[in-house]
Amino acid sequence: RIVSGDEVKWVREKAYLEFDAAGALLGGFGITQDITDRKQAEEALRESEARLRLATEAAKIGAFDWRIPTDVNIWTPELEAMYGLAPGAFGRRRSSWEQLVHQDDRAGAVAKVNETLATGEPVEHEWRVVWPDGSVHWIAGRFQGFKDAAGKPVRLTGVNIDVSERKRVEEALRESELRYRSLVEAASAITWSCSPSGRHEKPQQEWMAFTGQTAEEMLGDGWTKVVHPEDLDAVAAQWRAAVPRGDPFWSEHRIRRHDGQWRWMRVQAAPIRDAAGEIVEWFGSNTDIDDLKHAELALRESQQQLALALEAGQLGFWDWHVPSGRVEFGGHWASMLGYDLTEIEPDVRAWERLIHPDEREEVVARLTEHLEGRSDFFECEHRLRHKDGSWRWILDRGRVVERDAAGRPLRAIGTHADVTARHEAEAALQDADRRKDEFLATLAHELRNPLTPIRNAVHILKKKYGPQFPDTPLLAMVQRQVDHLVRLVDDLLEVSRISRGKVDLRKENVAVSDFVRHALESCQPLIDSKSHRVTVKVADEPLRVFGDSVRLAQIAANIINNAAKYTPPGGRIEIDAARGDNEVVLRVRDNGVGISADMMPRVFDLFAQTDGQIRLSEGGLGIGLALVRSLVEIHGGRVEARSAGVGRGSEFIVSLPLADRVGAAASPSLGG
Repeated sequence: RIVSGDEVKWVREKAYLEFDAAGALLGGFGITQDITDRKQAEEALRESEARLRLATEAAKIGAFDWRIPTDVNIWTPELEAMYGLAPGAFGRRRSSWEQLVHQDDRAGAVAKVNETLATGEPVEHEWRVVWPDGSVHWIAGRFQGFKDAAGKPVRLTGVNIDVSERKRVEEALRESELRYRSLVEAASAITWSCSPSGRHEKPQQEWMAFTGQTAEEMLGDGWTKVVHPEDLDAVAAQWRAAVPRGDPFWSEHRIRRHDGQWRWMRVQAAPIRDAAGEIVEWFGSNTDIDDLKHAELALRESQQQLALALEAGQLGFWDWHVPSGRVEFGGHWASMLGYDLTEIEPDVRAWERLIHPDEREEVVARLTEHLEGRSDFFECEHRLRHKDGSWRWILDRGRVVERDAAGRPLRAIGTHADVTARHEAEAALQDADRRKDEFLATLAHELRNPLTPIRNAVHILKKKYGPQFPDTPLLAMVQRQVDHLVRLVDDLLEVSRISRGKVDLRKENVAVSDFVRHALESCQPLIDSKSHRVTVKVADEPLRVFGDSVRLAQIAANIINNAAKYTPPGGRIEIDAARGDNEVVLRVRDNGVGISADMMPRVFDLFAQTDGQIRLSEGGLGIGLALVRSLVEIHGGRVEARSAGVGRGSEFIVSLPLADRVGAAASPSLGG
């Protein structure tokens, strides 16, 4: 540098010297060049670069310069730091950068690079990068591509900035907004305030968040726009009346939420006054009571349905707080016993005192069983004393609906139904059934008494005259009819004895093949008279039943006789006896008249016959199958009938326990 006047200038000097042969200086010349401008420019550049360096360091800006022909990508240390790399650790290749970009964002970032290389226009983009330690950071970049004279991309430069903190704040803000929105939607109340005139003069954030209204929409009387049309007139009139008087305001009405749903709100507001008593502001809150309203509606509907059910069924109900013994009685509980509800003490002991002494122990036992959790339901029929002293039969049902943590009952509810009429009807039916049995027994005996001398007279005439009797066919007809009447009377006596439990069974181990053979022998005349084809299949293994051999043969004979009777001449009857599951299964099938669907449930009832069966019954009374069922049941078995319908035959199946299953003794014994 040199001083020229008041200025300091930079110069560049270059000298040329001349020497003799001995090396002595002879002379020389030189050139001095003023380079002040260049030096100032270099200094300015250094200062600019320094300022840029300071700026990038302060702003955490990283820069890059990618020379495309050589694929050399130069990064500043700040940029390397943004990607979690130590200075000089970057691979200086485009592919090295791409590998650092989050895989979900890589395609978008590469597309932006290609876009600026194609257009030459600057672009901006944001993407995530994955640091070597696995942490994820957000980068915002601005870069531009440059082309040579031939239009070929040769360079890409740009800057990056770490925006992770901004992204975190944005995400926190979004979460906050979501939480706030959820809070507003789920909150029990939102608060608001308005001017003394009752009009909103400033935005109410909670209100706007709940209703979705903008500030402009809600100002003034804008709140009325989101009140349900059916509620608006009454609410607006009530508010207009409260404001000038300064009276506290209270209302329940529907408000449209931001999602369009109508919600029931409880709105309360009160005036805020200054020291002079003047209203300076109204402060209010809106409480969402929609769930409560719907619950109240459901409760009212349930109560109405309960009242209807109690009235329709003439039921009474009880609601018992078990620890205290307090009971709420309702419905017809008191009236069915001749009382008014006010006359019944609301205590469980009032009910206990009314229970019939003969049934109190059983009722308490069943109730205790349920209270202790040993049964799912309490149900008992017992008598309660009526106000007039009579006894009423009650069907008492209930269950525990609430228990404490230890399982102890806290609350139980139930119903009472007066079933006295049913009990009286059942008693009358049992009495009628008993009288019927007595009548049948009496009738059978009365019929049998005159039959005995008639039968003896026929026997004497046949023995005295033999073939020389003047009218042998007439005598034979009398003999057949007397025998038929005897069988009918015997059947009636059997029914009477079984229904009264007066049948003695001489039980022993009986071979199935034996009682089936005896049954066939008794039915053979009827089978032969109708030319039926009979096939019998009895299992080869020894099958035994512990029972009365005569009664077992009677069971088999009755169902075989039934098949023969209701099968047209020349029919087919199949008899099959085999082992089942610990039982003997006897099946009798035929191709006869069959059984209609409406007759099937009554086929084993006493005197049950259809018109078609009456025509084919040959004077029978419809007693045989009823006897079969009774005799099978007292042997511990079961019987069922099957038929595909009228004209399609029938099948009767008798199942009896095997003798080895019941562990019977081999010797005969009496049973009943």
